[in-house]
Order: sequence, then C-alpha cells, then structure tokens
Amino acid sequence: LSLHDALPILWAAGQGSRLFQYNAGAFSLAYGSNWVGVGRYGAVLVRSNTDIWLLGSGILHFDGVTWTRSGAPTIYNYWANQNSIWILTGSGAQRWNGSAWESVTTFDSIADAVTIWGTSDTDIWVGGSSGLLMHYDGITWTRVGPPVYTSTEVFRSIDGTSPNDVWMASDHKLYHWDGQTLQNRTPADLGSD
Repeated sequence: LSLHDALPILWAAGQGSRLFQYNAGAFSLAYGSNWVGVGRYGAVLVRSNTDIWLLGSGILHFDGVTWTRSGAPTIYNYWANQNSIWILTGSGAQRWNGSAWESVTTFDSIADAVTIWGTSDTDIWVGGSSGLLMHYDGITWTRVGPPVYTSTEVFRSIDGTSPNDVWMASDHKLYHWDGQTLQNRTPADLGSD
C-alpha cells in the first residue's frame, strides 16, 4: 500500500490494481472500476489531478481523462521533482523528461539498484546491493566510496536536505555525505567499520 497526500485528497494504491482517493471523510474507488491498472503498484505520485503516476509492476499515467500504460519494467523505487521522474529498474535508471522515458544508465550487473534520492536533475544518488553507491552530477555517474561493489553492504535508503547534507543507510551502517567526503556515522551500538 502506498499513500500520497495531495491536499485535500489522499490517494492510496496497492495490491489488486486498485487506486482509491480519500476526500470529504470517505474512501472511493478512483476513476471507476474498469481502468487499465493490472498488477501491484507500490507508489503513487500525484503532481496534480491531471498528472498522476502509479509505479510498481509497470507504470501507469493519468492525464485527467485517460489512463495509459508505459512499457517500462518493474519499478524498484523512484524520485521525482517538478521537471522529471527518475525510476530504478533494478539494473538501471530511467528518467521521464516530460514526454518520454529515457535510459540514463545501467549499473554493474552484480548489483541491484534499490534506492534513489536527489535535490535536482543534476544531483542524484543511487544505492543498492553489493555496496552500490553512485552519484550523478547531470553528466557523469561516479562511484562513491568507501563501499565497493564486492561488499556485502546493501544501501536501503538515501535522504537529505541539500547536496552537502545527504544520509545513506545500509543494513548495518549509516553514512553521511558533506559535499566532499563520505563518512561512516554509525552509532556505536549499531556497529562500526
């Protein structure tokens, strides 16, 4: 189940190909029962009532009149801003540029991309299995260390407040990027290097 609060409406999507909206104190099935949603959708992104995205076992988009299905593969995670939507497909990343999906990169075949976060289209972070930790500056993807692909680290979450304040959580460690270096900030009772 995924929730998106686009006041005054709360949207909920999940298993069973259903999309609900909560408005005026009650849930209702959104846009009728015979829509094109087939599969599981773990994320709902509402930019406006005429720009709604469902991400999961594919991509669905609502333009205010019609639901359309994208040919994209299963979505592992996403990050969006006003200009674009970034998705992780396991081994790579794609970006919606406003009119089409474009492949941005593919990652090492031994690592799965799990989490994505950014401050803009020129500041994107991706983390995943086997110590995958990459940064995109709008032109080039750069691997960030000390984690390496052969590591057993799995980065599960990335979040921050600015390009100089980014936090990465793996299964057992917590890292901080200050704009220059990546530092292990794992509390002593959780483990250490």
